Amino acid sequence: MTRSAWKIAATTALFLPVFFLSSCGDDVAGPTEWGREGSDESDWMALALSGQIDAPEAMSARIANDLDEIRSSLQSMIPGVKEVRYAPPWQPNRVRLEVTEALFDAITQGDTSAFAEINVEWNASVYHTSHLWQFDGRRPYVVILDFAGNYHPARIAERYSEIDSVLDAEALPNVMRSAPVLRNVYANSSEDSFEYLVRESTRHETAYTYSRISRFEDRFDYVRCGDGGCEYVGSYTPGATDEPNWWEKARQSLETGSDWSSLVLNRDAN
Repeated sequence: MTRSAWKIAATTALFLPVFFLSSCGDDVAGPTEWGREGSDESDWMALALSGQIDAPEAMSARIANDLDEIRSSLQSMIPGVKEVRYAPPWQPNRVRLEVTEALFDAITQGDTSAFAEINVEWNASVYHTSHLWQFDGRRPYVVILDFAGNYHPARIAERYSEIDSVLDAEALPNVMRSAPVLRNVYANSSEDSFEYLVRESTRHETAYTYSRISRFEDRFDYVRCGDGGCEYVGSYTPGATDEPNWWEKARQSLETGSDWSSLVLNRDAN
């Protein structure tokens, strides 16, 4: 699995929470409701915004305060805003490694000495191993590691990629359950303010003889927060309402991050 295999919609029309994976087998954990614990939410948003291995404390605190104000003061304007929680584009506290056969055999026999120094630093442990065929015809030796603390998994993966026997290391894309309504919130920052895009995606299904087709209708609510508090800017439903003049800037929140887009990557809904 490589980052190039993950496709991110580049146009407004494709900003739908469509679920897909580039590999088969059980080397990707899911489906799981990641991103639904409020205590970690602001750290994850700060990690996505900064791209740093640690969430900047001041940024995380600012985001937490802004989200509290949005949820308490804008309930009448944004549907379900109290229930909206940020789901990061990666699975928190987890990295995926492709390793050599020799290292894989050692790990499956309990020998993780090749990772010893890094494992201790990040309090990491082996979560899962697999050697399964992928859609691209490969059969890699895969090790999934869990680590403790709110760190950027892509930065952790970079550390493991320095080990000679590690052929590839990457964060795992987030996988969310299919649901009638999916909600998320995205953030972006400028010199004197933070902007938040609250997204509610309603699932519609059409049943056919041998399949079901799912589509999602999105509603986006845009909020700006500065020193004077948070201001509701407006809402936008692509395909149903005219594109507002603030959309071009607001949609940047969907693409915020260093190596990953803040657009949540999900499995094909079927």
